Amino acid sequence: MKRALAVAALLAAFAAPAFCADAKSASKPGAVNYRVSFKMKTETLSAASSFLMAAEGQAKFVQTGEDPHEFDNAQAAGGVGVEYKKVMALVNCVISRAKDGLVQGDFQFELSGPVAPVGKRKMAPLRIFQYATPLVARLGQTVVVVDDADRRIEIRIDEVKP
Repeated sequence: MKRALAVAALLAAFAAPAFCADAKSASKPGAVNYRVSFKMKTETLSAASSFLMAAEGQAKFVQTGEDPHEFDNAQAAGGVGVEYKKVMALVNCVISRAKDGLVQGDFQFELSGPVAPVGKRKMAPLRIFQYATPLVARLGQTVVVVDDADRRIEIRIDEVKP
């Protein structure tokens, strides 16, 4: 029980800030901020959000939640019950300004959560999708980073004046 509370407190601490910036770059006069918007999707999991960060800085954004999953339950009405399983999306990025409206950065994406049991398994397996890449993108345009049949990542970076 203590471990579960400690993990919940740690996740809440990471998920709390909507503005993720280091103090040095945010305090510079005329500092530029970016709004990073993303969408991640696998066959069964999806996440979408946005966060603000300072240019020339690093940001780690963690989003957690719970998705409903059905399971067989002889005691429930209709023989089906619902339980909620944890889902997590993580984006870690370092962005620097390039020329002519382009930004350059290094990105790490992760989407994890349980998926439906396969075959006669009673427990739901955990799906983890991780992807890391350097990226050059034009400000204000959506870039498709991964476009596979069962996975997709989109990202958009906009400049936000303080």
